[in-house]
Amino acid sequence: MHIFPLFVASHVFMNTICLHVLFSADWNARRGFLF
Repeated sequence: MHIFPLFVASHVFMNTICLHVLFSADWNARRGFLF
């Protein structure tokens, strides 16, 4: 039972990082396209 919260926390953390990277890449692509 002690492993489960850690697993969920790491999963959420990884999803947040992935979304942040994708959003940053998309923003950079748009900025490069506009300018």
